[in-house]
Amino acid sequence: MSAGQIAALIAAGAFVVLVVLLAIVLFKLGRTLDEATIAIRKAHENTDPLLIGANETITHVNTQLERVDGITANAQAVSGNVSALSS
Repeated sequence: MSAGQIAALIAAGAFVVLVVLLAIVLFKLGRTLDEATIAIRKAHENTDPLLIGANETITHVNTQLERVDGITANAQAVSGNVSALSS
């Protein structure tokens, strides 16, 4: 064997090792993407109840704010009456 043939064998072996390492990395990346897809799907499934609860909470808060508006209007009327009486 000549030096060129030995160098070619070494280069071919290095190339095989490189391909094997890249295959391992791509396999792990594929598994990671599969897990990410599953996590996104689960998160998407759990958003519907969360959004429904948030909508109910906002409706309840709006009802309470309407009551507070009424109370504020009454308090303003009372303070106007007290101001008129004290004058």
